[in-house]
Order: sequence, then C-alpha cells, then structure tokens
Amino acid sequence: MAKKAPAHDDKWYRRDTAATVYFASRTRSWSNVYRNGFVMKEDVDPVALQQAVDDVYPAAKYYFEHGAHGFFWDYLERDENTRVVVPEDNYPCRPVDIFNTTKPMMRIVWHKRRIAMECFHGICDGTASMLLVKTIVARYLELKGVEIPDKSEFIDLDAPAAPEELEDAYQRHYAPMKGLTRKEASAWQIKGTAD
Repeated sequence: MAKKAPAHDDKWYRRDTAATVYFASRTRSWSNVYRNGFVMKEDVDPVALQQAVDDVYPAAKYYFEHGAHGFFWDYLERDENTRVVVPEDNYPCRPVDIFNTTKPMMRIVWHKRRIAMECFHGICDGTASMLLVKTIVARYLELKGVEIPDKSEFIDLDAPAAPEELEDAYQRHYAPMKGLTRKEASAWQIKGTAD
C-alpha cells in the first residue's frame, strides 16, 4: 500500500516522485525547462497579460512554487509572487533558479504577438502547463474584449484545486511487477567468412 504524503498547510508541498527526479537530474547543460506558447493576431499588451495571470492565480496557486531546503528533504513552497510576465529578451528555455525564494519556477514571456510559458518540469508536465497557459491566454483575451463561449477546456477560476491535482499520482498508479528482469536474449549472430 502506498504511503500518503503528509498534509500540507496550503503553503508547502512534498515533492512528488516526478518532481524529485527533475530536481535531481538538472545540470548546467540540462535545465529541465520546457515551453508552451501561442501566437496572437495582435501585439501582446503586457499590462493585460499580467492582469490575466493575477486573475488566474487564485485557482492555479499550485503552479506558483519554488524549491526550498528542509532539514531532511527538499520541498516545494507556494510563491505568492505573480509577477512572472517578462519580455522575451534572451534565448528560450533558459534555466530557472529553482531555489530562488523571490519568484516561482516558471515565467510567462511575450514578444510582439507571441505568449509563451516556460516552466521547470518539476512543477508540472506539459499537459498541465498547457492547461495553465491556455487559461491565462483565454483570460487575457477576455480582458481585451473577446468573448470565450466555451470555457470547459480551461481551469475553472471559480473552483478550488481538485485534490487529485495535488497528489503524487505515481503512488496511486505504480504497480510493481515481479519476476521481470533486464536480461535480454542474445542477438542472433551471422556465421561465415567475409569475402
């Protein structure tokens, strides 16, 4: 039976299994930062984009985290700094300082008509980050006067985070397999002489 993670106080979280791997495997040459983005029809208004992030934050607080060192283990801590909208002025997917306590391990970058989210993989996978950036872009478009008729594909801004969004899903889905080995059969060898 899988152990349950200790209760959190809505400010800190135990890293899940995937996050532990990404924290441990990052190096100077492999930052574990990836990017999802959109190209708009008009130039991006950074003030409205920041307002969209601020509006989405209460329903998506679990994306705004930074790493913290504990006595026995490292953990994720909620970051209330939503000032993550920055102009794109450097190369894409540059590393983030995961233990910087002044900002989350993600950023929303914009350049001309492009909006992108760059995220450390220890926070979420590509599907979850796409959900967040879609929600931010939808809210941005609403602020610019565009009506969004179907909001079923976005984070519900009026609902709290579902419990399964905060769980270590690996613990629930992992099924140990007995009797498996990494040993493989020998490859077939061609016998004969080279002519």
